[in-house]
Amino acid sequence: MRCLQLPVLLFMLCFLLPSLGAEEDSADLEEHPQSLYEKTLVKDLETAGYYELVAWLCSLDLPAQGSIESLRKALYSFYNISPESKESPSGSIITIKSAKDTDYFTIEEKGQDMVRLQGDVIVEMEESDSNRRHIIKADELIFNQSEQSITARGNLEYRMISGDYEDLFYGDSLTFSISSWNGVIFKGSSLRNEMVEGVNRSFYFNGELIRKSGSGGIFILEDGAVQTQDMENPDFHLKAQRLWLMGPKEWGIRHGILYMGHVPVLYIPFYYKPGNEMIFNPVIGSKLREGNFLQTTTYLLGRKDSSENLAFFKLGDSDEKNYELVRQGLYLMKENRQQEEEESEDTLKIMEDWYSRLGVFSGLEGRFYDKGIFSELGFSSGIGVSRTISDDNNIYFSEDSEYVSDWNSIFWGNHELPFRWGQTLEVSSTHLNAAFQFYSDPYFNQDFMVREESFDWLNTVLATQMSDDDEPDEIGDMNWNLSYSRSFSPEFLSPYIEKISLNTLKFEMDWDNKTNESEDIKYDNDPASEFFYPESVSIPYAQISLSGTPFSYSSLDGWSWNKTEKDKEADSSTDSLLPPWEGKEKEDVQEEESSDEDDSLRIAELWEPRFSDYAAVVYKNSLSYSFFSSAHLEGSTDNEEWDSPDDLEWSMEESLFETNNTFSTTFSNQFFDNVFGIVNDNDLSLNYRTHLDAMGADTSLLEYSDRLSDYQYHSISWDNDLESYSYPLKAFDDFAQSKISYNIDNLIYKKSFDSYTDGQDPVYNEDWGSWDKDDIKRHDSQLTIKYNPAVYYVTSSAQYDLPPLDRKDSYSNSCGLEIYKWKSSLSHSFYLEHEEWTVNPLVSKTSYKPYDRLTFEQDLEYDFEEDSFSKSRSYIKAWGAYASYTMEYTTPYDWDRDNLSWVSKDEAFVPSSFSTGYSWVYKKNPYWKNRIFHNSDLTLDWTVDLQQYNDNRLSFTWDYNMNIYQFMDLQLSMISSNNNMYLYIPAYRDKLGINEEYSFFGDLMKSFNILSPGQEDRYDSSFNLEKINLKLIHHLREWDLTLNYTGTPSLEDSKYVWDSEFSVFLKWNPIPQIQTDIQYEDKEWLVDTE
Repeated sequence: MRCLQLPVLLFMLCFLLPSLGAEEDSADLEEHPQSLYEKTLVKDLETAGYYELVAWLCSLDLPAQGSIESLRKALYSFYNISPESKESPSGSIITIKSAKDTDYFTIEEKGQDMVRLQGDVIVEMEESDSNRRHIIKADELIFNQSEQSITARGNLEYRMISGDYEDLFYGDSLTFSISSWNGVIFKGSSLRNEMVEGVNRSFYFNGELIRKSGSGGIFILEDGAVQTQDMENPDFHLKAQRLWLMGPKEWGIRHGILYMGHVPVLYIPFYYKPGNEMIFNPVIGSKLREGNFLQTTTYLLGRKDSSENLAFFKLGDSDEKNYELVRQGLYLMKENRQQEEEESEDTLKIMEDWYSRLGVFSGLEGRFYDKGIFSELGFSSGIGVSRTISDDNNIYFSEDSEYVSDWNSIFWGNHELPFRWGQTLEVSSTHLNAAFQFYSDPYFNQDFMVREESFDWLNTVLATQMSDDDEPDEIGDMNWNLSYSRSFSPEFLSPYIEKISLNTLKFEMDWDNKTNESEDIKYDNDPASEFFYPESVSIPYAQISLSGTPFSYSSLDGWSWNKTEKDKEADSSTDSLLPPWEGKEKEDVQEEESSDEDDSLRIAELWEPRFSDYAAVVYKNSLSYSFFSSAHLEGSTDNEEWDSPDDLEWSMEESLFETNNTFSTTFSNQFFDNVFGIVNDNDLSLNYRTHLDAMGADTSLLEYSDRLSDYQYHSISWDNDLESYSYPLKAFDDFAQSKISYNIDNLIYKKSFDSYTDGQDPVYNEDWGSWDKDDIKRHDSQLTIKYNPAVYYVTSSAQYDLPPLDRKDSYSNSCGLEIYKWKSSLSHSFYLEHEEWTVNPLVSKTSYKPYDRLTFEQDLEYDFEEDSFSKSRSYIKAWGAYASYTMEYTTPYDWDRDNLSWVSKDEAFVPSSFSTGYSWVYKKNPYWKNRIFHNSDLTLDWTVDLQQYNDNRLSFTWDYNMNIYQFMDLQLSMISSNNNMYLYIPAYRDKLGINEEYSFFGDLMKSFNILSPGQEDRYDSSFNLEKINLKLIHHLREWDLTLNYTGTPSLEDSKYVWDSEFSVFLKWNPIPQIQTDIQYEDKEWLVDTE
């Protein structure tokens, strides 16, 4: 074996910086100091791999057998050195990932030990006390071991990785201190990617000097610039004398200027955005109605949602999950998380707001998850002191020659309260849900609940003022409800009761609002001008259901109550073949695990089919039932005369009680594997409603109409539905769907309202089922014979309505065929009713589709009673072209030239309509190096009424789209039509008495003649443009300019005019909030700038 000495360039050299506080080891080091060679040798041995150690030992002619530790010990013994301590360092770890050449030298004058790495150098440094790594790539790197510093130059690339976030820097050279983590990059630049509206955009940072200060990742850019394009003259950039990037969302600017191209648009003398937010999250702003405001939100639990308005100003951003908030004074300081842990989503916050015009607001809001039995619990409570603001945003009103403010008061009953309030509560759990709202007035949310929790004045300057368009709606009503629902499947009652369901048990109270007619309301915009009042109460609304199968029997399994748990498990299994991953016995698994056979391929065993022994089910039955009941007690307040809050009192109208009950049973019998069966359904329903004095009202004063509605609602109905059936040919696959059935649905008992006279008892009709057609709802027998081999089918069926129902004999026959791509069917039906035969048309349908883009269809109907065809439709579609021709037995028309109208004639089988057209889709592969895409859709459709042929329309639709990569998107759509196509057909003109000559192409050319005097040709032409839309998006690197035009004709004063809508929309993609929208609509220009 030939052994080669391991070159130094293959080694991974690891420098472990000793702890500054390791005082105990310092004395030993002073007594026995190691030379640079010995230190390097130790590092080489510690970082060498197994084969590298073998090669090393071979080069020394030493034994090279054993584990990696024994090989390393042999080399330690040979060089008479000791390995370093394996204690975890408190400093940092430096790893040389790559270097083509390594030099070790000492500057004797300064007593400094140096290591120089050259050629594709990659060095990684890891801070042991934080989750942060530094990676340096350069052509040359010098490590000063004495001063613990690194200098790198040539194709420099520096990465700082903290958690999931990464900063990337480039430059000419770098000087870096490992002990203090300070450094300088000369002629440096940095790249950072941010998501803006779902698009990943790059941001570039440049500086004459980029300083890194401390281990916290603070960067200082001297004469810095930030831009979104990697070019010398970007469309947008920010220049600053100094720019600080200090931490998560923490940055600062001194003497900054924002440029659009070469034009300065904003000067920022100084700005500092703290990454550590104040605990009360202040927001300052202005609204047109409420005036200047200060909103504060203090989180006692949880944190606010992380959000930024302007993507560019996310400087220093990072993943919030890597930090936890620790309160220090008035600030929430971000500290690195020591370990991964799931953060609670619970929140609890205090809200304190001030408005210069409106007033003040104070509130508490919280939301908690998975607390005890509740999966979610949320609440909000707040009070506000406000004053009336007029429609023109005035807060002063004239009273007795004085201007005063009208501070709002809310009237609750006879009490006047000098504040407004709003409370909500939402509770949800597996079975229990509740929701409550309680507001002083319908305008509370509009005035106080439009809030923000994040603020940045620079964003506010660049963006628009807070909009009033997103205000919440007026509160129309309030609802209090508490509901409970649950389902049970009691095993000890099974199968007698398989499921018990309390579908809902609800207590509900509804509140409505009305205008306050009190004289205390002085001004229209006073929130007290409307008040809430209780409208109705539901105590309770309940629904319950039961279901079960008391017994079932099978000739194979016996009675259901005799089944054991083992039998039930056996029922769920089958004797069919199991997948190879199922059904393996434990013994087989143990044999496989203990087998010493190799994993080489083996000859497969022959497959042996498994057939389960089939046993016919001679008889099978089951009895199942279901019960449903609902009850509802509702009371309405006597609120008709409540005109103000002073009138509120707990006075109720008569309560309404309503219940609905249904009991159903199904008894099913199957014989000989369901060859024969009998199914009986029995339904009993009871409905009842009455007015009660349960909530205090006197039912003796109940109006006649209410009593009448109650009595009309009372009803009892008992029905029975019996079906017997047989599949006599089930043993023959081709005839298996043939069926004989007998059905009878009859009324057993019915109680229904008849009449009611005020002051007397109501009269009801009681009807026990009798053999007449009023009580027998269905009584028939059916026979269906269906022969269904592989490619065709033949079906014949008959149905006979039996006495006491009126006789009706119905017969139908059908057959069909499907071979390859040919489908054909023929169907016919007729029936005997009232001693008269009615024969329905014979319907034939045929289609043939030899290719995907070629289709033939023919539908034909023949009416035996008229002894004529009733309808014929022929259709063909060949690639993009299509044509359809229809004839019908309908009313034909002739044109009356004298009266200029259509005159109907006797019905006949005549042509009724014709349509043809062409649909063309053009889509070509991109060209010019995949930079240009374009496609076009064109649809031409001509529809003719062949009886009233002046109903004759030609329509043309064209859509075109083109995209030039990073330059332009063009969308053009056009709809044009001609409703007078009959004018170009001489035969039609003759029948209509039109003597003038019309040319299709001449008329078409007139529609394009924009040079005709007064546009006469275009007005004379029957070709009209119905709509045109043109949209052009010009991509200006960081900007998108959108031009949109829509034109449509409209009729004004018996004259057609052209309506145009035009808009220009300019958006800055890195900061989409900066945009301008100019619109021309209804002869007005509108400009919206943000």
